[in-house]
Amino acid sequence: MVVVGANYGAGKRTGKFGTYLVACYNKNNGFYETAALVGTGFSDSQLEEFNELFKHQIVKEKPKEVLLEKAGYPDVWINPEQVFEIKAADIQISPVYKCAKDELDDES
Repeated sequence: MVVVGANYGAGKRTGKFGTYLVACYNKNNGFYETAALVGTGFSDSQLEEFNELFKHQIVKEKPKEVLLEKAGYPDVWINPEQVFEIKAADIQISPVYKCAKDELDDES
C-alpha cells in the first residue's frame, strides 16, 4: 500500500502523525485507489521515524491521481511515494475508500 495522507495523533501521539491513509495503484485507470486508514501495529520508534519521513513529503492539495470521497480526507496529503506492507485479519467494504470498488459485488 502506498501512503497518500496522514492524520495527527492524540494522547502519546500528539505532535506527530497517528494514522496513515493508504492506497493501491490501479494500473488500469492510472489512479491510487484509497483502501484504509492504518493506525495500529507501530512501535514508538517507527512512529518517530515515519513522522520525520512524511513531514517532508506533505503537499498542499490532494494529488490528482488519488481517489477518495471528501468524507475521508486526511489532515495532510502526502506525495504517493512510500510503501507500507500491511497485515490485516479482516477487510471491510467502505463507501469512502475506492480500492477495487468496481470489482466487488454487493455480497462481497
